[in-house]
Amino acid sequence: MELKSHPDVLIIGASTAGCATAESLRHEGFTGSITVLGNETSAPYNRPPLSKHVLLGEWESEKADIFTDGAAERASIDLHTDVTAHALNTAERSVSTSRGDISYGALVIATGARARQLPASVDPDHVALTLRTREDSVLLRERLENSRSVVVIGSGVLGSEIAAAARKKGCAVTIVGRSGALTLGSVRDLLTQRLERLHAQNDVELRLAEGVASITHDGTTAHVTLTSGEQLDADTVVAAVGAIPNVEWLESSGLTTSPALNCDSHGQCAENIYAVGDVAAWHDSRTGRWLPDEHQLTALQHSQAVARHIATGEKAEPPVPFFWSELYGVRFQAYGRFPAEAELVTTHGDRESGDFVALSMLDGLPHGVVASNMSRDFRQARPAVDATLSGTPAPATTTTPSTAPLGGQS
Repeated sequence: MELKSHPDVLIIGASTAGCATAESLRHEGFTGSITVLGNETSAPYNRPPLSKHVLLGEWESEKADIFTDGAAERASIDLHTDVTAHALNTAERSVSTSRGDISYGALVIATGARARQLPASVDPDHVALTLRTREDSVLLRERLENSRSVVVIGSGVLGSEIAAAARKKGCAVTIVGRSGALTLGSVRDLLTQRLERLHAQNDVELRLAEGVASITHDGTTAHVTLTSGEQLDADTVVAAVGAIPNVEWLESSGLTTSPALNCDSHGQCAENIYAVGDVAAWHDSRTGRWLPDEHQLTALQHSQAVARHIATGEKAEPPVPFFWSELYGVRFQAYGRFPAEAELVTTHGDRESGDFVALSMLDGLPHGVVASNMSRDFRQARPAVDATLSGTPAPATTTTPSTAPLGGQS
């Protein structure tokens, strides 16, 4: 299929955010032409199910597809895969791609991010696998099914999810984390003790505050040497050490990246140019910072806000960060902001060892809420966070109803 020379809206990146922008444009009543270009050869897919369902073998990878049963065609979305963007010319409103130049009326950048690789000095033979794409997930699932031991490098939420999946497959698992703490998305390291206990209960060994000096492979077993000198032997090694926004193709465009693409609080980074999802850092007027957010719900909110602006001219409020993860059957949910100077106050349950709800309190106001297996109380706390972040806070309370046990306060 040939590329249209001048779509009304050109979306670079067939990611969750890019495809959601196209669908949201139609939902907002936009009747112009929409073209979506993706650089992968397969159909567009959602990323969160890769580590939560596909890796566990609960889903076949095709179930993560975004467009099913001809949905893109019915919405008159001109979708092209296996197309790579090389450069953006903002003066001429055109993008150079592997299939020629294409001009646009409005441009939405949704090129996402890629998995950060370990340095070549540490892993010269690329022994460590990563988990970012559909192919990554299928390959890692196959490896886990044939492994007895796994080393996961990275103590963030993805590292914990991979460890939990490997334990479910019956593998012996060790997590290596350079930072010295287990982190949970935007909540950062505020729940380290809870996560440490959860991993310990599931027989995962932790090597925190440890770096990796080298990884070698003898043809049968991988050997991970830590900076302490300890050697960990494993059938499979996985690196979950973060992601890098895909912005290199924008180097000559004049747009600002640091490292994600800087946008205003409504997702606009230049005239008629927007960015959504993992590649974008939207401006937060409360802090004066550009805040990247790699969670899917934020990507969807970005997409809806940008689509509404393009279709109607209406500017939406910046999205409030939200994410969830499930580890060993325990569901964690977080909503809002968790500033370093805030105090995490438990209002229900026991934060250290059980189910709980906790508020991120700063100057007497709730800026965020995090919960473990207490979805109803989590939902009930969200309006107070919304009020704080919108600048119209109601009186805050961190008291616990008499029917709920109080524990774990800090």
